[in-house]
Amino acid sequence: MTTVKRTAKQVAYFTLLGTVFFVFVCTAAGLALVFWAKPQEGRIAPGTWIGDVSVGGLTPQQAQEQVEKQADRILTEGMILEGLGQTATLPLSTLVGSDLVEDVEINVRSALDKAQARANHKSPLVRALLLAQANFFGGNAYIPVEITLHEDAISANIARLFAEKETPVTDAGFLFTKQDGNWVGEITPASVGTQIDLQSAFTDLTRSLTNLRQRPITLVFRQTPPTINESEARTAVPTALSYLSRAPITLTIPADHPGTDFILDDQKIALLLTPGAIPGKPIAIDQDVLTRTLSPLRDSLENPAVNASLHLEEGRVTTFSPSKEGVVIDWQTLSNLLQDALSGSEKSIDIPLIKAEPDVTVGELNDLGIRELLGVGTSSYRNSPTNRIRNIKNGVRLLNGLLIAPGETFSLISALKPFTLENGYYPELVIKGDKIEPELGGGLCQIGTTTFRATMMSGLPVKERRNHSLVVSYYNDPQNGNPGTDATIYEPAPDFKFENNTGYHVLFQAEVLEDVRQLRFSFWGTADGRIGSYSPPVVHRWIPVGEPVNTETTDLKPGEQKCQEAHVGADASFTYTITNPDGSTTDELFTSHYRPLPKICLVGATEPAPSDPNLPPADPLQTPAGETPLTDG
Repeated sequence: MTTVKRTAKQVAYFTLLGTVFFVFVCTAAGLALVFWAKPQEGRIAPGTWIGDVSVGGLTPQQAQEQVEKQADRILTEGMILEGLGQTATLPLSTLVGSDLVEDVEINVRSALDKAQARANHKSPLVRALLLAQANFFGGNAYIPVEITLHEDAISANIARLFAEKETPVTDAGFLFTKQDGNWVGEITPASVGTQIDLQSAFTDLTRSLTNLRQRPITLVFRQTPPTINESEARTAVPTALSYLSRAPITLTIPADHPGTDFILDDQKIALLLTPGAIPGKPIAIDQDVLTRTLSPLRDSLENPAVNASLHLEEGRVTTFSPSKEGVVIDWQTLSNLLQDALSGSEKSIDIPLIKAEPDVTVGELNDLGIRELLGVGTSSYRNSPTNRIRNIKNGVRLLNGLLIAPGETFSLISALKPFTLENGYYPELVIKGDKIEPELGGGLCQIGTTTFRATMMSGLPVKERRNHSLVVSYYNDPQNGNPGTDATIYEPAPDFKFENNTGYHVLFQAEVLEDVRQLRFSFWGTADGRIGSYSPPVVHRWIPVGEPVNTETTDLKPGEQKCQEAHVGADASFTYTITNPDGSTTDELFTSHYRPLPKICLVGATEPAPSDPNLPPADPLQTPAGETPLTDG
C-alpha cells in the first residue's frame, strides 16, 4: 500500500480548485434557475388561490379580473338562505335608481397583494427560489378575501325574507278596566319568541364570502323567553291598582313659562303603567307612552337651542343669526318624580326643565378663523327626475352653514339624517331582490360626490370613501367626463368622512346652481398654505355587461315590467395630491371598481301587494309602453 503525501502547497491548490468548482456549479445553477424562472416573472406563483378562484400563473391584472368577476357575480346574485323549510335569496345589494348600494365590501386589492408577495422579491435569484419552492415544494396557498358586512342592512333583509318564521317575544303586561266604578287589573299573556340567530348567520356568511363561495347558509332559530312572566306581572297588580287610586296627578308648569297645567287622570295613568323588570320595583313607567301622552307639553314648553350661524356676502363672512339658549323637558327625571308621586302622597309635580346650550355662540364667531375660501367642489345633476332634485335640495339645506370644529371627523350621513318625511326627504323606488319598495333620500350620492371633491380641493384628509358600484353619468368627473371621483353614501353605511386638521373651524357652504343644474360646495376657514388637487381619473378597462335578467315579482300586475337599464363596468383610478406649505407633497391613490350590471327587469307574476299608505307616491315619469324605469339614485 502506497501512501501519497501532499505538501501544504498542494493541499491549498486542491482546496482552491474545489472552491472554484463549487462556486462555478452554484453560479451555473443559480443562472439556470433564474433563466428557468424568467417566463414566470411578473406572474403569481403556481398553486395560489384567492378564495375559490385559482390565480396561480396569472398576471396581477388577469388575477384581478378573475377575482372581481367572481365577487361581482356573488354581489349580483346574492346568497341562498335556508331555515325551517323555507329557502330564499338574500340580496347583497339594493338597486337605487341607477346605482347599486352594496351590503358587503369585498377587498380584492388586499388579497391580490398577498398573492403577489408569494414570489415577489427585488433579487432575481431569491425570486426564482421562491418560484421553485412554490412549483415543487410549496403546495397550494389559499388566501381569504377581506370583507366588511353592513350588518344592519343585512339583518333587515333577513328579517323581511323570514318574517313569517320569526315571532316576537312578548312580556306579560297589564290590562285595566273599570267595573262599577272600580278598576280591575288583568294580565296580558307573555309568549316565547322565535328569532333568527343573526350572529351565527353573519359568521356563516363571512366564511362563505371570504372564500368567494355561494353555498347555501342554514339559519339557526332560537327561542327567547320573556323578561317578565305572567306570575311576576300578576303579583304587581295590587301595587298598580294602588297607583291608580292616587289619580289625578297634576303636572305643574313653571311660573315663568306660558301654558296651563296638565292633569294625569286615572285613564291616562292606566296606560302608563307596565310591570317592572328591576328587582324591588314591581311597577315601571312606559317611557314611549309617557312622551306620547305629554306631547302637548313638549310642543308648548320645549325649544331647541339655536347655534349662531354665518352668512357669506361677496367673499366676506358676517354674522347672520345669533345663538339662542333652549329649554327641554328632563323626561327621565319627570318619570322618576311621577313614579314617586304614584307610590306616595304627592298630588302635584313641578315639570323639570333643563337648559339646552347652543354649540356655537356669537361670542365665539370671531375666534373660529373663518376668513378665506379653502376649496370648491362641483357636480352636475342635469336630467335628474323631480324627487331626486327635491332630495338633493333638501340635503343642501341641511348642510349649508354647518360649522366643522378643528380636529373633528365630519360624517356626511350624520349631518344629513334622519332620512324621514319630516326631515324633508321624498321617496324613490328601489329594488331589493324581487321586491320593489319606496325608500326616502334617493339622490344623496350627488351630495357625497360633491363633498368628496370639495374635500380634495381644500387639501383635507379623506377618512372614509367608497365609490359607487356602477358607472353613473351624474358622477363623471368634470375634468374629462370619466368615472372615478365619486363617493356613495347610504344609511348606515357606506359613509363619507373627512377630517378638519386646519386648526380652525371650517364652514360648509352648499349651493344649488339651478340655471346650470349643478351643485357647488365651498369650504371656508383659515388657509395654512396647503394646496389640494387631484388628477383627472383614468379608466384602465371597460367591462362589458351580461345577458338581461328577468325576475318575477308579486309587486307588479301580471305582465307589467319595471326595468333598470344595463351599465358597463370599469376600473378607474386617480391621484389625490396635497402640496404642503414647505413644498413637499402627499399623494394618495384612489382606485375604483365599477361592476357591470345587465338590464334587470322585474315582471309581474300575480296580483300586486298593496302599496305602503305611509309614503306619498313618487312623481310619474315618461316611460315606454309596458315598461317603467326606476328613478336615479
